[in-house]
Amino acid sequence: MSNPCPDLYFALLSFAHDFQCDAQISSAQYDKIGFAPNGARYKNTSMTIIGNIFLTLATFIYVFILSFAYGDKPPQSGDAAGGYAMGTILLELAFLGCMVIATVAVGWAGGFDWMSGGKSAKWGIAFLGLLTIIFVAALSTMFRFEPVPPWSIRYLTGVAPAVFPAVLLLAGAVLLNAPIREIIPLPAYKIPLIIVFGISLIACLAGLVELMVWQQQRANQQIATALSDQERYHQNHLADVASADVMDTNGLINILVFTDGNHRPELREKALEKIKSNPNWQQVLVEALRSPNAPTVFTFLASNAVDDKALFAEPVREGILNFAEGIRRNIRQCSHPSHFYADQFSWDIDRMLATVENFKDMGVDYLPAMREVRAALDEPSDPPGLKQVEFKAVSTLDWWIRQSRK
Repeated sequence: MSNPCPDLYFALLSFAHDFQCDAQISSAQYDKIGFAPNGARYKNTSMTIIGNIFLTLATFIYVFILSFAYGDKPPQSGDAAGGYAMGTILLELAFLGCMVIATVAVGWAGGFDWMSGGKSAKWGIAFLGLLTIIFVAALSTMFRFEPVPPWSIRYLTGVAPAVFPAVLLLAGAVLLNAPIREIIPLPAYKIPLIIVFGISLIACLAGLVELMVWQQQRANQQIATALSDQERYHQNHLADVASADVMDTNGLINILVFTDGNHRPELREKALEKIKSNPNWQQVLVEALRSPNAPTVFTFLASNAVDDKALFAEPVREGILNFAEGIRRNIRQCSHPSHFYADQFSWDIDRMLATVENFKDMGVDYLPAMREVRAALDEPSDPPGLKQVEFKAVSTLDWWIRQSRK
């Protein structure tokens, strides 16, 4: 009988030699002969399993999307109409999430090898195509039942909800699983993907152009509406001036606002002409300065000259004090925090300051009265705590008071 030890020795040497040769084979050579190192094979298998799981979930979600898109027509108004849109959005987001994970698994398993370019370019194009296709499919589903869908997807609402996701699912199943990928010809999934991606990209670009055109049209419409409103207001103001009875004190006071410098010259001229048709118009304004109507008179005096400035010098000071009392009364009468806002009193205070500027050379010291207006802005609300804003007019008055001290 022969000794088994030499046979065992030579067998171990042979195994060690074969193992050393195998260790020198590169991973690329393993791929060429159809094998992979254990670690890489384990990772690829795991990612393939995960990708198939999420691809299956995406398929179930796709069935629900089809039931939405090709089921009964939803109501065009009310909560049900909003439910259709919200349901479509949620389903498409869920579909997108599953397809993103499946796409990562495809790339990990080498499913992008048929694409040209570097690794980053392949991944970028893959995800751009995925997002673009699903976005167009989602829009087509949402606007499928609209009477007039956007023209960028008008001819896609009938086919895109069904065809575009189906192309992604079928291509994903082929690219994710190497055995299937080996028996399916490349053009069988490459051409549908390119066609669907190209149509989606064109639809997105057309939608962007459509959005820009719509925004421009909307801006033009808003301008036209604003101009129309301004013209309507102007005509209404002219009618108010024409119908005013300036022989009555209230009738004259009511059209003083139309003499402000922010109105059109036509309206101001007609209002001035109507006011001065009352021979005692200056005396009416003087009396109004001694009443709560003082801010309205400031609107007139800020933009228009008077025949007798001396007649108005002292009444202007009295009007400022009346205005201060009106501010205090207004603040105390407010019963809710929403009644206070930052621009409150700014208009009247600006007109008051312009009036004082017009009468500053009349020898009357308006600074003490201005301080009363400034103090009135600090009047507490009743009950306290309602006034939670700082009036912008405060800084304006503080600046004026500082300048007047110099």
